[in-house]
Formats: sequence, C-alpha cells, structure tokens
Amino acid sequence: MSESAKMFQVMLLAASLIMASGAAFYIGGANEGPEPGLPANTYMMLTYDVEGELNGEPVNGSFGVQMLTAEMGFGIMYTWPFNITGNLGSLATLPASIFGSGCFLVRSAMDTPWGEKQGMLYIGQRSSWNESVGVVFTYRGAHTGLAYRMDLVAPEVKATYSLVDVNITGMEDMDLRIGQDIGDLTSSRHLEEDFSVIMGGGGTWGLLEPRVSESYRVSFNATDYSFMAFGEQDILSMAVGGDFQYAEGWSMVGNGTREFVLSGQMMFYYLYPIAEYPGTNGLLKITVV
Repeated sequence: MSESAKMFQVMLLAASLIMASGAAFYIGGANEGPEPGLPANTYMMLTYDVEGELNGEPVNGSFGVQMLTAEMGFGIMYTWPFNITGNLGSLATLPASIFGSGCFLVRSAMDTPWGEKQGMLYIGQRSSWNESVGVVFTYRGAHTGLAYRMDLVAPEVKATYSLVDVNITGMEDMDLRIGQDIGDLTSSRHLEEDFSVIMGGGGTWGLLEPRVSESYRVSFNATDYSFMAFGEQDILSMAVGGDFQYAEGWSMVGNGTREFVLSGQMMFYYLYPIAEYPGTNGLLKITVV
C-alpha cells in the first residue's frame, strides 16, 4: 500500500471514530509543557459505568475500583468491585488495566464528565478474569495514562466502561494537551528482524504493521491453542461499535497450522491455550520478507 493510501486509511479510521463516539483524532503534535497529574501516594475511588450486552441480554450498572497511586501518580495497587449497581454479573470487573497495557492505534480526544480530554487509543486482548476472550479498545489520558473508557468486544459480550466519578479534585485540569511524540509507539509495530515464540501454557498478543516495502510471513503451528488474527478492517469495524469479527483465513482454534503473508495493513493478534498444560504447545514465527 502506498503512503498516500495508508494515510487515507488512518483518516478513515479517525473519521469513523468521530461519527461513532464523538471523538476527534489527531496526527502529530507534542506537549507544550508539564500539566497536573494524579496525586501521589493517594488512595482513590474510581467509578465506572457499564453498558452493553452479555449473551444477548442487556447489561447496565456501575462499580467502584479502589486504587493506590505511586510517587508519579500512576496506580500500583487495585481492588474491586465496590458499590455494584445494576445487573453487571461477571462484567463487574475491568477488562483491561487502568494504566499501561495495549498497543497504540491513534491519538484521540474524548468527552468526559470533566470536559474534553486529549488521549490515546490502544487495542489489547481482554484479560482472563471475564467469561469471554476478545478485544479491548482503551482510551487513555495523554498525560496521566488514565483509562477514561474501555470498549470490550467479544463473541458473547460487548460492553463500554466509562469513568464517571473520581473522589479527587482537579480532574478538569488534567489531560488538556496532546501527548508525547508517537514515533516510538508506531515504530513498535514494525519488526527489525525475524521473530518467533514458543508457547506452552501461556499466551501473548501484539500489533504488527509491515513497512511500505515489506511483508511479513506469519506461521503458527499448535496443539490445543487458539490463534485469533484481526485485519485492519476488522479493527476499524470493532473500534466504531461493530460486533466481534476476525480474519477467519488467518485464525485457528484447536490443532493445526496457519500460514499467510501480511502486507499493506495492520494486524492485531492474540493466542492462548484452550486446554491444560502440559498438553498444549505452539510455535508462532513471523519472518520479514
């Protein structure tokens, strides 16, 4: 794909997300200077509203997360759920971490109870404490890294977690400017050399994007593993509110082999065991061609 075509894809993603969630997206820019962060060494209570569907039934409610911040204001300890409301059931838990975790997609600006915030949109695999394995899109503050919103998209569930209350003052002054240079974040999608990982009882996930002049040959061979791969259009569709979808020709569940060539687009993938170790094994190889 040419550079102009790739830029069109990025602009299409931005425009689609604006229409779907009221968010504005930016390419480029940098912080103009320091701005307030979360208080250090403080116990905080964060409340997330949850709305969506689980196994075809509507789900609505909220729950609290108690967090202890470190010297730099980032969370180092979490406890939940507190003060559960509604019919959340197994969804009364976070599908991703409040800070860090995920692969960067694009800059974002988002509406919050404290006004518009500048942020970054990330994609990741949902963590293992919910019933269904899927994808999580997380909108994080450009300065604080705080998760203002998480969108969980999986076969049996689709839900949005929105931060609606924090028991501290000064939230209106945080995350007002565009964050760090994104060069390192986007370059992490590119491979500098061939990559392989041998799996036993664990899992992994990542985001790949070959350079314009490159392709990646992806091969996966496994026993009792699930390898799910998502093309750029799958990512775009889910990010703007679509149902769970993946590239069937690239993915496999159970025993077998998949091999394909990735070029001209991004691919998000995750793999995890579907049986007990030591009967599970897998080998993922990605070759630059």
